Amino acid sequence: MSSFRIKPRFKHYTNIKFEEMEKMILENLNSCDYDFQYKYVKGYMVIQIPKKDRNIWSPELNLAIEEEDGRTVVIGRYGPDSKTFITILVMYIVIGLLTFFIGIYGSAQYTVNKSAPILWLIPALLVVGLGVYITAQLGQKLGASQMYRLHFFYEKMIGHKIDIR
Repeated sequence: MSSFRIKPRFKHYTNIKFEEMEKMILENLNSCDYDFQYKYVKGYMVIQIPKKDRNIWSPELNLAIEEEDGRTVVIGRYGPDSKTFITILVMYIVIGLLTFFIGIYGSAQYTVNKSAPILWLIPALLVVGLGVYITAQLGQKLGASQMYRLHFFYEKMIGHKIDIR
């Protein structure tokens, strides 16, 4: 299940009716040994690691349950807590915007034959961006055992193996 994807996912088709699938997931969540916490809205749920075991890198499983061509499809996506994901996303956006504007300013300086030492910040920002990426990957690896716990819960509930993409 180790992956370089930011949010590994799966898609599971079943002949179990939509309402029965939701009911089965909720019953298993309430009776499982892992004491998962969950938020539920019709057709969508977020399954989280218990608060006492949770840390900044703890994953959560987002399940979207839909009907498609008379069958039920469950789309699962593993990812960090939304606060952690938004923080990393904002870091990427800030680094990208700074690189863009520094590139424009430095290029303008360079085109009018002025010194443009500000362009040296671009490789530094790219290194910072790489650092954010490596940190996120490290966090994903630190949360891997909890991700396995969430995934094995789902596989045990439906009774067969599900491949993650």
